[in-house]
Amino acid sequence: MGYDADLALAVEAARRAGSILRAEFHRPGGPRGAGTHAAVDVEVELLLRDALTRATPYAFLGEETGARDGADRSHRWVVDPNDGTASFLHGYRGASVSIGLLREGTPVLGVVFAYAYPDDDGDLIAWAEGTGPIRRNGAAVSASLAGAALDRYAVVLLSQSADYLPARNARCVAPARFLSLPSLAYRLALAAVGEGVAAVSLSRPQCWDYAAGHALVRAAGGELVDDDGAPIAYTAQREGEICRLFGGAPAVVRELARRPWNAVIHGRIPAPQGAYGLLRPAHSLLVADPGALSRAQGCLLGQLAGDALGALVEFRTAEEIAPLYPGGVSDLADGGTWDTLAGQPTDDSEMAIMLARSIVRKRGFVAEAALDAYVHWYGSRPFDIGNTTAGALAASAGAPLGG
Repeated sequence: MGYDADLALAVEAARRAGSILRAEFHRPGGPRGAGTHAAVDVEVELLLRDALTRATPYAFLGEETGARDGADRSHRWVVDPNDGTASFLHGYRGASVSIGLLREGTPVLGVVFAYAYPDDDGDLIAWAEGTGPIRRNGAAVSASLAGAALDRYAVVLLSQSADYLPARNARCVAPARFLSLPSLAYRLALAAVGEGVAAVSLSRPQCWDYAAGHALVRAAGGELVDDDGAPIAYTAQREGEICRLFGGAPAVVRELARRPWNAVIHGRIPAPQGAYGLLRPAHSLLVADPGALSRAQGCLLGQLAGDALGALVEFRTAEEIAPLYPGGVSDLADGGTWDTLAGQPTDDSEMAIMLARSIVRKRGFVAEAALDAYVHWYGSRPFDIGNTTAGALAASAGAPLGG
């Protein structure tokens, strides 16, 4: 059977839901709710349930309102109205609307809408069986997970807390790298469109967390498995029994399932790192204008990417660079002058990040705050620092010059 109409219905419903959630995200004083429950979640699920069940005879299961029978029991909508609620409440971007459709336990449709990520234009990834390739914001995507490997340039998508235990998570995904995001559904969707080789959840996910993402991963030739490496099944007996979930390239997810994740699960998240550690969002500083936010992101990403590319050939002459990079230096890679990781910043970008953090801290540029941030960075013993900068910061810190 064709699912074109069902897919169009789910995409439209997800966009309507995303508009409501985005407005709540920008509510003065922050979204209503606490812990893992936002007041808007029920409102959005009721909207989705009404839209989906009024137009189709399918059964329905939602995180907030539970199960509802339908005339066609072979199909069931599985919905999480706001996957990543806790992060949403704290002002982090990356939560998503997740709409999946199961046919006799097989995921045949998935729509995941990260309605405020990376900016307020959002990111919508959708597919249904028999409707062609996965589409991302309306454009066809040809990525495949079938033969992907866990190599040093692969990316594994982890939960947001991974940023606070980086060494432990890095060991579990080695030799790959990791990226952290709040929503499991969105992490699975990103894997399906080629942004990663796998997505992981360590927090007892429920079917509404992953059904839509499962459909997308399936469309890309991937699989979902539990911590024993067994395929995920949608049965009443399995509900609540899944401790960990791995979705993505078949060989990769089975390898990840064998990794020592207990070291992450039982790890203690350290206290905030003073004024210049990882920043946490403030609702009063959220940027609603997608263009302004995109430009700000572009400033930092351009700085970081350009710096990392330059580090590959720093101190080399044009004559030395030409045979090494006939087409120019265009790919982030391990190595270079400082033997850095692909994309790793040098002193230039580290100082730019410290400047940005001082601007956030003071809500604007303050010369004394910028100097304080640079001195803090100097105290971290950076692997690369210019002589003039080192001299100035050593004097400001009252520290002796290094040898």
